[in-house]
Amino acid sequence: MPVYNAELYVAQAIRSILSQTFQDFELIIVDDGSTDRSLEIVKTFNDPRIRLISRPNTGIVGALNDGIALVRAAIVARMDADDVACRDRLKHQFEYLEAHSDVVALGTSVLLIDPEGMPIMEQAAPIGKEKIEEVLLCGDGRGIVHPSLMMKTSTLIELGGYRQRFNFVEDLDLFLRLGERGNLANLPHVLLFYRQHFGSTNYSRCQEQCKLAREVVIEAAERRGLNRAPGMIQSELLPKTPAQIKRMWSYHSASAGNFHTARKYLSNVISSDPYSLRTWRFALKVCLMSFTTVRSKQDSW
Repeated sequence: MPVYNAELYVAQAIRSILSQTFQDFELIIVDDGSTDRSLEIVKTFNDPRIRLISRPNTGIVGALNDGIALVRAAIVARMDADDVACRDRLKHQFEYLEAHSDVVALGTSVLLIDPEGMPIMEQAAPIGKEKIEEVLLCGDGRGIVHPSLMMKTSTLIELGGYRQRFNFVEDLDLFLRLGERGNLANLPHVLLFYRQHFGSTNYSRCQEQCKLAREVVIEAAERRGLNRAPGMIQSELLPKTPAQIKRMWSYHSASAGNFHTARKYLSNVISSDPYSLRTWRFALKVCLMSFTTVRSKQDSW
């Protein structure tokens, strides 16, 4: 678990790992030169399974590789300091890897949550290596959600860990290289609450991600002997401003039946631009989506 200025969330993230039903693990926490209370909060946990290192900031790739250097187990899992692991996450993933020796990397479906932990929508993981790599070769790192990842340590070490030159898309690059060493897989059920917030790299580093994702895909295609160039990169489709992000969260929450979250962000959208016809058209769209979702659930009952 790399930690950088995550004082709002890190305690919950740590507790979600320490309370796992699978208990035979150690939690390596790398404080990446946090300037807030993150390190202080981590130190309040008195658990022998925690191994903490703190050093000056290097960025996530340096923090991840420093953590990997300390791994003593045959299996290593990723976790972010702002996410929440479901209680059976490690158990289900470990048992799957034990039963499938050909799989080198395993992710899960996730529940997207907002900064306060309110549900937005479930994000179903693609199932099967072919589907996963189809997503990855479009420059979309969601083929495997990075903080849901569990993988074989030996394969990760053989690959040299994460590559610094692909910082911000280090996960996409790693997944494609792992797929060249063995099978990739996802579990279909939700085992991680994946927090969305405005400081997320997916939103704040969108331009860099697009450029680097293209390079990753082109390089992977060359390694595999594929004659293809990347089309539309997923990062290019993401909203760029807080207002656009809130609109997206409102719409997705409504479509998933999470109406409290939908109303929360719809109210914010309306209050920020109450005199725009576009705002009220969007509000009508969200309301119709909510009504359709309710009717659909009633029909299923």
